[in-house]
Amino acid sequence: MGCIPSKALIHAADEFHRITTLSAAPEMGISAKGASVDLGATVGWKNGIVERLNNGVSTLLRKAGTRLITGTATLRDGKTALVDTPRGRFWCAPRPWFWLPAPRRSSCRRCPSAGG
Repeated sequence: MGCIPSKALIHAADEFHRITTLSAAPEMGISAKGASVDLGATVGWKNGIVERLNNGVSTLLRKAGTRLITGTATLRDGKTALVDTPRGRFWCAPRPWFWLPAPRRSSCRRCPSAGG
């Protein structure tokens, strides 16, 4: 599980812990008895956060003129990545490409990677 989903679920767990801790402190006059977790709803909430943040990052990258290739990458060396996507296989490498045996190629000076 990636960073964003983990942080969202940890936040939900922290909120649940706060509620149950307050229930155990009646001297404050606060009662929250019967707190429970609907795991399906919590996972749905987490998925919504992940989708919004991923879409926001994709939008920022497009506005910056970055070509976004989504798939599973294998780093071949310090400047070359092979990316398997639903649309086929891409080589991402600096020019020249003459030695790259793939039908789809993308030139890059930098090849950032975001795992999640």
